[in-house]
Amino acid sequence: MSSPLDSLVNLPGVTVEGHSQVEGYICIHLKILASEIACPHCRKPIQELHQVRPILVRDLPTFGQPVYLRVPRQQFYCRYCQKYVTQQLDFLSWRRRYTQRYECYIYQRVLMSNMVQVSREEDLSADEVDRVVGVTVKGSKYLLLKNYQDLSETDQEQLEQILSQSACLRLAYEMKEEFRDIYETSKTVQSGLKRMQKWLVQAQVFYGKTAQTIREHLSGICNYFISGTTSGVMEGINNKIKLIMRLGYGLTNFNNLRSRLLGCCC
Repeated sequence: MSSPLDSLVNLPGVTVEGHSQVEGYICIHLKILASEIACPHCRKPIQELHQVRPILVRDLPTFGQPVYLRVPRQQFYCRYCQKYVTQQLDFLSWRRRYTQRYECYIYQRVLMSNMVQVSREEDLSADEVDRVVGVTVKGSKYLLLKNYQDLSETDQEQLEQILSQSACLRLAYEMKEEFRDIYETSKTVQSGLKRMQKWLVQAQVFYGKTAQTIREHLSGICNYFISGTTSGVMEGINNKIKLIMRLGYGLTNFNNLRSRLLGCCC
């Protein structure tokens, strides 16, 4: 029988057994509905319960008070592959003490204000807020760094959801794509230099140190537009030489070093 609070909590795979007021916060006691899981190793269904370890998980606040969920984390034993398996919950990431929706809530608040204010208002340490924001952004890094034209339709939709959360992030992403376009479409040093200088004026706001470094080496960087080649191959050879020397604990005989280099690089 479902609890009247189930619709309020609105989490999949659990039901509310009760609640209590503890030291200034609301604690909601949950019960896991599933009595069996699929073993991630052998894919067989398992029902043998090894242990139940309750954990406290921070959730969205309600009625102006912090909310914690008391989740009975179930661990099963698989007799097929003889391994212990901890049940995964859809609303809780692995080894996290915050629900996924609470992490998104914190991330949204940081975007609208700052970490110091969110830390004070949510009674979290600066490190805790930083970890929550870091985990939320971590899954977005791949989408933000990959070339837009190489993204699938699903990735493009997810990227749009990420960019819609912050106007500053959208501008920074558009500038990143513009920088890539300069490298791919500029045909001469003059045109590339002109476009790069224009880009650097706007980039100073979002990419301060990076823009300054590019400005200091701008003439050398724009030499790329002469033939469209880079020093990547040479850098790779240099790294391979250093690796060979480290593996040999230093080679004092030049002929031996030369022979090993030719054998590895040819």
